[in-house]
Amino acid sequence: MQKDRATVEQLVTEDHMSITGRKRTYNRNDIGAQVNQMDIHQYQVSNQQCRNLSDQKVLIHFETRINASSNGRNENGNFAVVSVWVQENGGWQESFYQETRIGD
Repeated sequence: MQKDRATVEQLVTEDHMSITGRKRTYNRNDIGAQVNQMDIHQYQVSNQQCRNLSDQKVLIHFETRINASSNGRNENGNFAVVSVWVQENGGWQESFYQETRIGD
């Protein structure tokens, strides 16, 4: 997986909000900065469900198993994730992301 800050920032809206399983809140700039600090070894997605909220807005729910580290800190775990994607600026961008730790 490439660590490409520019691409990550293109995939999220300017007013993006992200809430992680460690109860941290990030904005677009924070997420871009995280790219170089994260080492993702595994990101396994299951039980994905999508719901159209409008023609330009989609809610996605899934579960994920993450094997990763950030600045040497273990970020492994199982999470339920909710993400909202909006169609704007000629493409789809994530506007909201929240993960909640589930099980071990």
